Amino acid sequence: MRKLTLNSIIILTLTTFLVAMASPVKVKITDIQSKSKDPADQYIEGELTKDSKFFIDRDYLIVAIPEGFEGMQTIMAANDDKKEAGTDFLSFTVDKDVDVYVALDSRADEEKGGTPPTWLVEGFEKQVKDGEPVAVETTDGGMVTVNLWKSSFKAGTITLGGNGEGSAGAGSNYFVILTGQSAGASVDAKSKLSTTWANIKSN
Repeated sequence: MRKLTLNSIIILTLTTFLVAMASPVKVKITDIQSKSKDPADQYIEGELTKDSKFFIDRDYLIVAIPEGFEGMQTIMAANDDKKEAGTDFLSFTVDKDVDVYVALDSRADEEKGGTPPTWLVEGFEKQVKDGEPVAVETTDGGMVTVNLWKSSFKAGTITLGGNGEGSAGAGSNYFVILTGQSAGASVDAKSKLSTTWANIKSN
């Protein structure tokens, strides 16, 4: 009976640890502002899930999501803004330190003869796994996939440039994916796991 109880504790603790590691950390997103060509196009918060929309002015859907990104928050953009330039096109405020991923039309990749926006190349890092871009698949038949570029920010106001700033090849606008940084949750989970193991060993 005691062995069963200890095993149950181990399984429960490991489950808690893995959930804490895998679940996106929600943040409060406020004051989303864009210099959209159409003032009526208000960029809004969304969620990265299968069959969810990512543009406010198109009906394209998400088809496939990389492991670990399911359920992250998004900022839905207007695809009509795909040629807008400037280094301060989009801004928003977050209440926690965050990891921000810009989901860029894969046709803007240098490997496909394109050029990513200048501000993106200078401030973000393209995500690659096993030699391939980390990408989200969509029903947009032109671009098909968006490749993810990452940068980390402190809590506060974040400003991003326009899709057309020094770029070429992107026939669709980018959208934003973000999650709160999970270091705190990971440390807390690891602490609980270590404490449980210590208690088991002492009994």
